[in-house]
Amino acid sequence: MIDEFLEHCSDNTGLDIPTARKVSAGILVILEESMGEDELHPILRKIPGGDALLASGGGGAGGLGNMAHGLGSMFSGSFGPTSGLAGLKDEFDVKGSDISAVGEELIRFIDQHAGTDAAHKVRSALPMLHQLR
Repeated sequence: MIDEFLEHCSDNTGLDIPTARKVSAGILVILEESMGEDELHPILRKIPGGDALLASGGGGAGGLGNMAHGLGSMFSGSFGPTSGLAGLKDEFDVKGSDISAVGEELIRFIDQHAGTDAAHKVRSALPMLHQLR
């Protein structure tokens, strides 16, 4: 199911699939930091491959998780989802609008497979997503 999402995401954003995967995983890591494991993981368990996509980004325990936390701290004094999302631009050499587009695709995918309540929780955890440029 995640591979289908990544293909769809690539088609709709113009990013190649490996970049769409990295950005999606980075967003999930930021969501894990923002929402907490107790809130995000039940959502991801409703999506076959959701936990694996998060793990491919480090899942907050390393890799992108440490990068996202470090960028958040560097830009705002404490980690926050907006600064973490902005940090993904440099990490993956993409535009803010690419991150925003992938994030919107991810929210739509969550809505389709985990439900509208789950999608609202995710959107609430990323309040500035649509303003990235």
